[in-house]
Amino acid sequence: MNSKPPLQALPFVGFGRFVVLDGIALMGFTIFHRRDMAKARRALTRTRSELGYPGTMRFDGTTVFGEGASDVPDAKRRALDRLVDTLNTIPGMIRYTFVPLADYPDPLDDSEAGVRAKSTIGGVLTQAAFAVPDGGTHGPQAHECEVVSVDAADRESYAHGVLLDLADLLATAAAHREVDGDGSWLAPALMRLRYWSNQEIRARLEAKPEAQTA
Repeated sequence: MNSKPPLQALPFVGFGRFVVLDGIALMGFTIFHRRDMAKARRALTRTRSELGYPGTMRFDGTTVFGEGASDVPDAKRRALDRLVDTLNTIPGMIRYTFVPLADYPDPLDDSEAGVRAKSTIGGVLTQAAFAVPDGGTHGPQAHECEVVSVDAADRESYAHGVLLDLADLLATAAAHREVDGDGSWLAPALMRLRYWSNQEIRARLEAKPEAQTA
């Protein structure tokens, strides 16, 4: 009987963030080789300290894009560029998938139906994100990667809080870039990433069951 290896034995760690923004749902992953995790934490902590954002301070998608992508101050734009440079030197990679929501039947809100819809779409996008060829040319497959949910993790106590912040920031940046198109100031920043991939998918939506009568 074959058993799955423990998560700690998998060679990669992917920090996943689910984002809903202006008609799209996006699942973004910032991925590191496990052997580079300590190096990544040190490098990002050092870069953030130099930028004036110590590890004890939150610096994520909400911090940068709270007022919208077009209103980001120059200092935060420069900070994103520096963090991209740091990610390249570690190195790490970003991967994301997204789906338009125009035809999706349920709102992705905090209602019971909305939470179920988020879970369903998040699962579909995660599967798509790791549907890459063998051989490592496009990064790890699902069986090679421990997935850490940024949404569920406690960044105040998690040892790699700066990595969670970065994953949140990059997934949010990717969502804004997809909404705003190639003219977005985010396009050059994301394109400078050394290892990355993105794709759009369309989930096949099952018809809603007919309402049962009493």
